[in-house]
Amino acid sequence: GRPLCDWACPLARGGADPVGTAVRAFVVGPDGQRRAVNWSCSVLREPSGRLLGWLEVVQDVSHLGQLEELHGAFISAASHELLTPITIIKGHAEALRQVRAGRARAQVQEAATAIEEEADRLQRLVKNMLDVAQIQAGAFRLELAPLALPPLIERIVQRFRGRSRRHQFVVECPEAFPIVMADRDRIESVLYNLLDNAVKYSPQGGTIRVGCEVQSDQVVVRVSDEGVGIPWQEQDRIFERFYRGRGTGRTRPQGSGLGLFIARAIVEAHGGRIWVESRPGRGSTFYFSLPREAPADLPAVVDLTGAAPADTAAPAP
Repeated sequence: GRPLCDWACPLARGGADPVGTAVRAFVVGPDGQRRAVNWSCSVLREPSGRLLGWLEVVQDVSHLGQLEELHGAFISAASHELLTPITIIKGHAEALRQVRAGRARAQVQEAATAIEEEADRLQRLVKNMLDVAQIQAGAFRLELAPLALPPLIERIVQRFRGRSRRHQFVVECPEAFPIVMADRDRIESVLYNLLDNAVKYSPQGGTIRVGCEVQSDQVVVRVSDEGVGIPWQEQDRIFERFYRGRGTGRTRPQGSGLGLFIARAIVEAHGGRIWVESRPGRGSTFYFSLPREAPADLPAVVDLTGAAPADTAAPAP
């Protein structure tokens, strides 16, 4: 709240400071918004010491504050995501320790299944973080091989059927579906992240549909839900690193804000694209496309650090 020139300007101090001053400050822009700026001021003198003037630089760094806020939210969310399965594993391990030999076999099986599922969840969370590190380091690579999408989709959907009893899962893929050249583990990660989002953002349940179809020289996979939907102003941001949709009410669904960012990197590395169609209160449908044959000019790595947001409109069939 103190004017900079009253205390930070080197001229106000008699111009005795040979280095100058650099501070983080806040200004109110023409739009009335308060913005963070880096302000620096240096005194310019002749070799004789006579004052020539000063050099003043003001740099808008509001976006850095937003990034710091997103990073802080990510740390909080990721910590919660990691602690939740650890707590569940510890609880079931304690229950197993107290079960007497030869008794409560069903209880043992239930606890063992829960431990396995939560361990898989932890593994996937750590893998997501490693994927982001590879993307940022420019070391994101694919291992392409012939892949049948319908069996992979069915296997992942079956896993989610056991995870959520509030949802009905429907797979809609034609029997005769072409083989694509893709990285199986990476495409599995895309499908898992899209289904995970569909479950999180339809907390009241409903039907989640996973479909695939052939369009000319590409295949398109879609995942739709009957959940809260995505406001239009958020649809160009949901593929950004750390960004999480708001959901409904005062609390956001759990999540690290990495799933869609990673999905986008994987799909674009295959030479495809990913987009969303959604209306608030009407659910969302995520699509991603893959070429039927691997392009000869597939990018060795995908740089998303300065890329434009993913499109939100479906391509022409």
